[in-house]
Formats: sequence, structure tokens, C-alpha cells
Amino acid sequence: MMHNAEILARAAGLDRAWRDHQADVEEAIAAVAKLRAGFPRPRDAAAEPMPAYQVPSK
Repeated sequence: MMHNAEILARAAGLDRAWRDHQADVEEAIAAVAKLRAGFPRPRDAAAEPMPAYQVPSK
């Protein structure tokens, strides 16, 4: 049975990295999960994560 990290690695095309450097791939997946958890999802799916940029008026 495949581990979740292995499934993610293979889906990302990291078969060789998973085979040769499994601990490093797992560490990278954990780091990304931690970063992703730091950004709350907006209630409105169409909402932008930051305000749109505005060109300064002259």
C-alpha cells in the first residue's frame, strides 16, 4: 500500500527522487504543508488573496 507522501511524489513526477531520497521528499512535503496551512482560505472562492494593484495617478 502506498503512503500519502509517495502518492504526492509520484503525482508530481518525482519517482526517482522518491526512490533515491525518500526522507528529503517527505521533508519537503511537510514544509509545503506547513506553509499552506499558514494561508487561510477565503470564504468566497472568487476572492483574491490580496488587493488588486492600482497604477498611481499622475
